[in-house]
Amino acid sequence: MQGGLYNDILRSKNITSIIPTDNICDKIEDLIKNEIIPSQINSTTVEDIQKDIQKYDCDAIILGCTELPIVYNEDNLGKPVVDTTRLLAHYALQLATEENSSSK
Repeated sequence: MQGGLYNDILRSKNITSIIPTDNICDKIEDLIKNEIIPSQINSTTVEDIQKDIQKYDCDAIILGCTELPIVYNEDNLGKPVVDTTRLLAHYALQLATEENSSSK
């Protein structure tokens, strides 16, 4: 998260990005490594991070890690989410079908 993968493109569109604090980023990393990946999800951990995220005054939340949509969505975060995994899959499929139709 601290790498700012989306910062430049968002800034070029006059969109301000907010990166969670180091403490929240650490909690999210721990959730992914210790709970989501081994499929041992503790709802208390998920809700704790959810409350931290909901404190931010933002219009949408980027779920920039493949594991995050497993536990977070628009319903439990209370804001629109951008599921980057879903977007990338959609775009890849779009490119593949465009290439197939143009090669016929």
